[in-house]
Amino acid sequence: MGRRRTEARQITRRIAVYSDFKDKIVDKDLAMQVEETDKFYLLKAIDGRRLWVHQVWKSTYLSSRTVVGVDPVQEALDQTDFEANHKTAAEEDPPTNEMTRDGKLYTQATPAPIGATTYFTSVGDDPANPSVVGGGQQTMIDHQVGGGDVVVDVRFNMAANKTYLHSGYLTWASSVQDTVSLHVVASGSTTAALAGTNYTTLSFPGHPWDGKLITPAAPGAGDIDVITPVLVGFYQSETKANNPVPRYWNATWNPVTQVYDGLVAAPAGDGEFNMFTTEMLLLCFAREIILEGTNYSPWMFNSSNSQRLGDGMFIRLTPRTTGVDHAWRCMSTLVLHREKTL
Repeated sequence: MGRRRTEARQITRRIAVYSDFKDKIVDKDLAMQVEETDKFYLLKAIDGRRLWVHQVWKSTYLSSRTVVGVDPVQEALDQTDFEANHKTAAEEDPPTNEMTRDGKLYTQATPAPIGATTYFTSVGDDPANPSVVGGGQQTMIDHQVGGGDVVVDVRFNMAANKTYLHSGYLTWASSVQDTVSLHVVASGSTTAALAGTNYTTLSFPGHPWDGKLITPAAPGAGDIDVITPVLVGFYQSETKANNPVPRYWNATWNPVTQVYDGLVAAPAGDGEFNMFTTEMLLLCFAREIILEGTNYSPWMFNSSNSQRLGDGMFIRLTPRTTGVDHAWRCMSTLVLHREKTL
């Protein structure tokens, strides 16, 4: 007689009181994880086959409505405690695979980060309105005889909308071994030489950033003035690995004014942003891709990676016409992962 196999199943247990959930974390030395929505934080902790969960409602959501059985005063206290003492660690802790109802590990083969949606687009965002998705520059090269090779800069609003570059598609027409390249570029700030400021540039001998990376100077010891600062986000790695790029500035995005407030120096290089005196090429996604003839069947740049783009970065399409000048076109569709698609 054969042995009966018992499937391991994960059992979800909801803990109603925030302090009880924290006690469970401490008593069993569990790792807290969090999923965030515009309404609440869903706190989770995996304990063997058990999944402990607790929901902390956000004050911004409860301020305009009533949720049955929810005390808005207590929820506000819980939210304050979570955000001050546990949110950062919960966000950094890697998600642990959960189980399906029949006891199998639940996995999803996708490079899209948690909370991001795959987004296909042939147009950037409108940089004049940082809250808008779409409405910007088309991702198309349209070369005309005598017009020269003109780069196309495509910008996305990423201050309040995490955006990752994943892959893309190309179609083209009337090409004669012309080429197209795609780079990720950092915007430059407007600066002027001036003594006695709080800004200087860092010496990076042999590095493309040499003399172009704006760093804090001792008060009054700087040699340039930053007239129009443009912050470029170099965010901490999505994993726990250290980020090797020094980052010399911090600021806070203001969703009301839609600008960064409170520029603060991070002289140790542990901030979130950099500033440059000029535009800087940061990443080459496609270099001198040769196009021949006409092809309206999308040609895919496949990738298993997803590279986060920092605010202040943009995508540049660079054409190069070969041989006798002639009209040709190249149309591209970018595949991004974004938190907001509308």
